[in-house]
Amino acid sequence: MMNEIEMLIIGLGILIVITILLLIKLYQLKIEKSLFSGRGEILNLINFIENARNKDVKDSEIRSSLRKAGWKRAQIGYVLKQVKVYK
Repeated sequence: MMNEIEMLIIGLGILIVITILLLIKLYQLKIEKSLFSGRGEILNLINFIENARNKDVKDSEIRSSLRKAGWKRAQIGYVLKQVKVYK
């Protein structure tokens, strides 16, 4: 059976992990807010990228198409990374 100190250490560890995850999410939201006017823009880019990838379009071609459509490099790069992370 665990003693009180071991339980306290485990509890603190869990609290630290939750805090770190929360800070990461807040940072992500701050970046998104600085790059996009709303969540809809992000979702539009995600859909475009996923549809293009499903048609075997290279990322370089996707970037080029999006730049021609007026998207900023930072916006494109951010969403491309997000799509890779969650696949």
